[in-house]
Amino acid sequence: MARSAAIFNLRCELVYEGGWRTRSYRTLAQTAGVSDFDARLLMNHALPGVNAGYITRHKLLEDHLRVQQHAISKAIMGLARAKLDQAPAMAAWLAPGAGCLNALN
Repeated sequence: MARSAAIFNLRCELVYEGGWRTRSYRTLAQTAGVSDFDARLLMNHALPGVNAGYITRHKLLEDHLRVQQHAISKAIMGLARAKLDQAPAMAAWLAPGAGCLNALN
């Protein structure tokens, strides 16, 4: 039962600081080689300069931004795999069926 309680604490009682997901995403986008401009588009942030208003986002979404998002996703999954190899508790936390209610059973 102690292990279940520990997993419950990991999964359900984490304290989240505002913006940590955005900062993490942006940092991983940078490490994946995604340009600042593309990262801003993917994050739906305002684009700098007057010329940015002339970009058709729909056309970029068809191929270019999809490739950029794929690069970011690969970076995220690579980091997650490395962390899971080092942390069995985290691997158990992310295991299929390891939701908050399952951890208490």
